Amino acid sequence: MLECDTAGGCGLTIEDDGIGLPEGAGVGRYGIVGMRERSLDLGGTFAIGAERGGGTSVRVRVPLAR
Repeated sequence: MLECDTAGGCGLTIEDDGIGLPEGAGVGRYGIVGMRERSLDLGGTFAIGAERGGGTSVRVRVPLAR
């Protein structure tokens, strides 16, 4: 789901209903590290985690202008 707001930012949330992630998953994985670095470089936020009941969510939020 992509959402933009009047505060000048956009957020992207991707969720699945799979088996989720074990604790510490993604640490040292280049794809996840790259997504986090790019989000932060743009002044945004990045979060990845397990959903209650199973599944995984990735949330990225970035400002449209600095």
